[in-house]
This record gives sequence, structure tokens and C-alpha cells, in this order.
Amino acid sequence: KFSLTVIVMISLVLVNTLLLLHINGQRPPVCISSPPELEWVQHGNIHEATLTFDAQRFESSVTGFPVSFTTRVHNGQIPSPTLRMKRGETYSLTLVNNLTPEPQHNLHNEIKDLSITNIHTHGLHVSGESPGDDVFGAINGGEQMTYTYRMPCDHAGGTFWYHPHHHGSTAVQ
Repeated sequence: KFSLTVIVMISLVLVNTLLLLHINGQRPPVCISSPPELEWVQHGNIHEATLTFDAQRFESSVTGFPVSFTTRVHNGQIPSPTLRMKRGETYSLTLVNNLTPEPQHNLHNEIKDLSITNIHTHGLHVSGESPGDDVFGAINGGEQMTYTYRMPCDHAGGTFWYHPHHHGSTAVQ
């Protein structure tokens, strides 16, 4: 299992490198620019936005040989959009899953549920219960879920990250 894990990790690094080369249309070395920011619309005291989860095909030959692959993306881009938030504010993020629905499986420690997703944040001091940063939420294809992040007034500034976190499909997504 260790050697398979190493091969998978090396493959993921290679795919990510090729993605960055495709996006930037350059050969190594590649300087990564900041991804576009998700635009929030303010309604009263709440900032609202939508993040769409889908599969997208990429094709490139910037490395000297043709490469094509399909991967999961947020808002059609790699990397996913930057979510910029301010302390003391409330954010309502609707995650729309545009993938094809599939039945949810009860397998453990297996790759499964490839069309089921959710969002998990790292570093935000927000509630881990729904509708907050609920890692157990399961958004099947064709469904959506709205997350609410209430940023504390004393939240530290910093660079944090988010990613899909549905157990069984996290690595694929």
C-alpha cells in the first residue's frame, strides 16, 4: 500500500504541475499568480456567493507533449477562487454540485462517492456544525448546500484554505 500511495502522490504532483503549466501557458519555471477572488454580494448584514463544483476537461501541449485530462473544479478554474473574508462579518456560501447524482455508498476506507462533495476549511475559527464548517455534509450531484461562516471579531488574519472533504472522494476532488 505504501508504494501505491507514493505513486498516487507523485501522479498528483505531476498532474498539478501540468495544470499550472496549462493555465499559465508557459514552460517551467512557472510563477503562480493569485487566483481570482470569489465575489460576495451583500444583502443586509450577510455577504452571499455561490461556488459551483463541476468536472472540466483540460488540454495542453506546453510541456512539449499533448496532455489531456478531466478533473474536478470550483467555478471552472484551477486553483479554486480565493475567498476573502473580514472579521466580524457573516458569509453565506452556496455550494452547487453540477456533477451527475449517484447513490451514496457505506464503504469505509475506499474510494467512493465520486459525485458527492462538500467544503471544509482549515484555520477559520467558525462553527463545525451545520450550516457552518460541517465536514459530514454530503452534497450529491444536482444538489446544493449553503454554508454560513460567522467570522468572530477577534479572528486572526492569515492565509487559510478550503477543499472538498467528503470521505471517500477527497483525494479525487
